[in-house]
Amino acid sequence: MYKLTHCAALTAGISFTWMLSLCIVCLATPAQPAGAQQDPARNLSFRDQVTDRVTLKDGTRMRGLAVSEKPATLILRTDYLKSNHADLFTDRMAPQLRDQQQSAALATAETLQREIERLQQLHDLASRQRAGLLSEIHERLLTSADADPEFVTVQILRSQLRQLDLQSPQRRQVCRLAMLNHIPDLEHLSGESIVRLLQAIPEPERRTAMPTQPAAAAADHQRIFAAVDVRLNSVTRLIRSGNSVIDESAQPGVTELITSMLTNNLQNLLNELLNETAASTRQQAISNSLPSAAVRIAESHQHPTVILSGFELNPGAGSAAVTRQLFHKTDNGQWTLLLTASGSATVADLRPEQIAAIENDPQVREIASVVGGLGLGDEQFTNALRMGGVVQNALSMAEQIFATEIQNVITTKGLAGHQQIPRITLADQGQQTGQQ
Repeated sequence: MYKLTHCAALTAGISFTWMLSLCIVCLATPAQPAGAQQDPARNLSFRDQVTDRVTLKDGTRMRGLAVSEKPATLILRTDYLKSNHADLFTDRMAPQLRDQQQSAALATAETLQREIERLQQLHDLASRQRAGLLSEIHERLLTSADADPEFVTVQILRSQLRQLDLQSPQRRQVCRLAMLNHIPDLEHLSGESIVRLLQAIPEPERRTAMPTQPAAAAADHQRIFAAVDVRLNSVTRLIRSGNSVIDESAQPGVTELITSMLTNNLQNLLNELLNETAASTRQQAISNSLPSAAVRIAESHQHPTVILSGFELNPGAGSAAVTRQLFHKTDNGQWTLLLTASGSATVADLRPEQIAAIENDPQVREIASVVGGLGLGDEQFTNALRMGGVVQNALSMAEQIFATEIQNVITTKGLAGHQQIPRITLADQGQQTGQQ
């Protein structure tokens, strides 16, 4: 059996394409070792599968992804547990889950209820709309407190453990990817079958890591308040341009915008882009902090929520990445990053009609007249337009991911309590009763 040398939790990141190409080779069915145990449900040997396996003292076998050997700890799918180990899940796991989930949900629900009652005392349309949306979320929150999470982390005390069997590192990575991409019944599928299912997922929809939460994550009610602000369009939208921040709502003229960009040391960006240099041109590094200029603009609008967009260009490679960040002013007055959504694209993604539409855009024609004053050629400007299309595609992808994350919060699926995998302990029943 393989030794678990590091914690292969679902949050570890890895290149999806690289991993699948490696696994196609590594998952070729090896000669069966002597004494290989069969899975009665699918007639597969342990080495045909990708899940790790734990055997309890009473002979119960469970399959999942091990994240620790001492103490033995596995990430398990709750659907698998309910289908294959119903009594164990109902009697010894579910009570611990309910205690954790209901405690967090009730605390958030109480905060929402206080805000709803405050808004109901006001009589303007905006307050009524906000109270109505928060009431819907409040109801979902209480309902979801009784719903089972997709995964549970189970720590098995030594008194309960007979044996822990680990797969090879390649197979364990496939198991992790299968969990992240919600492959059903993965505990009873061969590794080759799982790889094929993963390959069939459209690339933009493939997941290689759980959504990351900032170190100073806000409470769930702050996520809800920010998502409601976005849904009701009560939010300040800003663009990070070099060292400056541009307010989208101000709708500056194109000439004014380009002048602002050039003034803020972005002339090198334009020159590199139009001269087709191979160097990657990066905007100011993505930060978890909201720039002071952005804070001033948001406070002038009296908005506690900000959407800050930034981009990264690599003209030589013909690629671009766009990032959208959601900030919210929390109870302590600090601006906290709640989520980040990123999209990327290349010139290979461009369609001919997309280039034509960009060229005929009135704003682009105005840009052309400004750039013409810099003495740049038509071919160089056309290349710049292509990069504009690439940014457009990257922005569309980032916006789609961002909108999905906001919807997940509105439906309570994207709250921190739901994204974090609950951790419970499988101890002797006498001990466990005492812990509850």
